[in-house]
Amino acid sequence: MNIVDQQTFRDAMSCMGAAVNIITTDGPAGRAGFTASAVCSVTDTPPTLLVCLNRGASVWPVFNENRTLCVNTLSAGQEPLSNLFGGKTPMEHRFAAARWQTGVTGRNMDPYMGRAFVGDGLATMLSGSVGGSGVTTYAENIGVMAVTKVYSTLVFVAAAVIAMLLGFSPKFGALIHTIPAPVIGGASIVVFGLIAVAGARIWVQNRVDLSQNGNLIMVAVTLVLGAGDFALTLGGFTLGGIGTATFGAILLNALLSRRLVDVPPPEVVHQEP
Repeated sequence: MNIVDQQTFRDAMSCMGAAVNIITTDGPAGRAGFTASAVCSVTDTPPTLLVCLNRGASVWPVFNENRTLCVNTLSAGQEPLSNLFGGKTPMEHRFAAARWQTGVTGRNMDPYMGRAFVGDGLATMLSGSVGGSGVTTYAENIGVMAVTKVYSTLVFVAAAVIAMLLGFSPKFGALIHTIPAPVIGGASIVVFGLIAVAGARIWVQNRVDLSQNGNLIMVAVTLVLGAGDFALTLGGFTLGGIGTATFGAILLNALLSRRLVDVPPPEVVHQEP
């Protein structure tokens, strides 16, 4: 979490007009939002905002469980978005009407996902050319962040530098090998379990409709391939369970999603009583 200094907070509050604000939340309970005509500051030590929400409001349970919120101040050209959040429009339609950014960096990193894959590929090629092991972005770090509640990128950069330096110390490697296997196993159960829960959390937050056969098949096949460590061998190349599950999910998503789009929704006929 980024800490706002007092002067920056004062400057921001001085620029905040009495226009409509959209208060949003995202977390284990899902996404929700509502309009607020005014937001005021309580103190700048620490920087604190006051947002009032009626306990009888339909979005109260979501905000109460997530325990986090964001104040989005709208400009004059965003009146349609304000009307969506101020009415009875379904929540998924509200968020679909605009592009939202959230996460550790506070920036929308979706456009850079391709660069991350290319970077992983180049790093693996470079590592293999000098006899090193494959380099990849490990999902275990997501579980570590969930346990420690530390999301600062600076912490992970510092940890990476320290890990590289310790890699040149054989004695440190020998010390790590003295840790009993049950201890490593217990920690692994927690970390990998949190990774699985993080995946399920993504389904919940994005309102994945598991009543649709296509989505249900994708989830079922992926879980079986991954949990069962289903390996695919082609000559001298072997693809492990994680890789098989990943490619299976991508292939099924491409096939079944297209099928769902091609099939028109059933026509509903309303009859007068």
